[in-house]
Amino acid sequence: MNLTAGAAEADITPPLGVHLCGFAYRPNPCTSIYDRLKARALVLSDGVTHLAIVAADLIGLDFDLVRLIRRRVRAESAIPSLALMLSCTHTHGGPVTRQFNAMGPRDPAYIAFLVATMAHLVRRACSNVWPATISAGRAPLQLGVNRREIRTNGDCVIGHNPAGPVDQSVRVVTLRDGAGRLRIVLFSHTCHPTTLGGDNLAVTADFCGAACERIRAETNGTVVPFFLQGCCADINPFPRGEFAHSQTAGESLAAAVLAAAETAEPLAGHNALSAETSVVSLPTVPMGRAQAEVELAHWSKVRRSAEGKAEAQHADGMLRYYRMERAAKAAPVQFEIQRLGLGGADLVGFPAEMFVSYGNELSTLTPRPCLALGCVNGVHGYVPTAAAFEKGGYEVDIAHRYYHAHRLTPECEKIIRRATSELLGLDHRTPTSLPD
Repeated sequence: MNLTAGAAEADITPPLGVHLCGFAYRPNPCTSIYDRLKARALVLSDGVTHLAIVAADLIGLDFDLVRLIRRRVRAESAIPSLALMLSCTHTHGGPVTRQFNAMGPRDPAYIAFLVATMAHLVRRACSNVWPATISAGRAPLQLGVNRREIRTNGDCVIGHNPAGPVDQSVRVVTLRDGAGRLRIVLFSHTCHPTTLGGDNLAVTADFCGAACERIRAETNGTVVPFFLQGCCADINPFPRGEFAHSQTAGESLAAAVLAAAETAEPLAGHNALSAETSVVSLPTVPMGRAQAEVELAHWSKVRRSAEGKAEAQHADGMLRYYRMERAAKAAPVQFEIQRLGLGGADLVGFPAEMFVSYGNELSTLTPRPCLALGCVNGVHGYVPTAAAFEKGGYEVDIAHRYYHAHRLTPECEKIIRRATSELLGLDHRTPTSLPD
């Protein structure tokens, strides 16, 4: 089969005055733009199967936006929903595109622009395709540190855990044209784009955007770079706190990507494309009416004392969450895992902030090159490993409140690993839990 590819890029930087997303206690909208946000679309065809990947400098997508984008792409480019992957870098310096508690509203005008732009990007990419060959490679790299620090009293806090699992490589899938020229590079590394904290009010793509811009510069603009976020739930950048840190990390990432692209090995004889999804039900545990009533009383008091202050937005978000908990019964999460087969390599997308151990396991188990990705086709929330539930911490006990979701259970790990193994054709019999 003959493989063809095409790509398109657009600026999706929001206007000043929209709310940024990713940190609570940030009630004010953005006041400046540090660097531009981009969205990029890749289309692939083997003559039978057509795939599309959209990578965007956004924190993640609400599921209503995923449905809208899929519908428009299907209508305008005839690419079915299961063959369209919508990947977000998870930058915390972008606009609200996934509605969180206590993090400001979505801007309707920007949302309409974003949906139309993503569909238009896929259509543009389809209109300019060329014969392609595909390769895959990797290079050593570590940008982040495991952030689940255990204090001497046993508490798990967001800090530094040098002994914890991390991602130690960048994985790439490259596409070259008929003349052998590098035209497109998909690359994945696992690290939260939180170089800047909640006090930042400048739009930024963080190190993800810096890496793409450096790749553009190093290749004289001839290569379209696609950053695909890994399973970054428990990984933070180090060092962090200044824009200079995001630039340095981006340059390190770009250098590793170009090195991996240079040594990437062709996937000869594997031009067939494929796409499939698996939807599993993940069990949840509501807190119960009695505890919810206690929390509502507390946050009602906080809200009264916060009138006119920055804390009011946070209190309003917690009140919304605990009202949901008071009224709700256990409801499983419908969790869609997507696999795109790219001529001998696999992309596996999860609609969540996955712990890094999920991705690390896939990279060692799969005989084919595999990029395990989080924040794909929406974001339900954090998915810890079973071992992490025993230690608690922000990702286990707190984050779901901002996602307006019930707490997951430790059984979710087994369900996800089994479904992912089936998608990849792996014989998954390992009973042991993943490391925290």
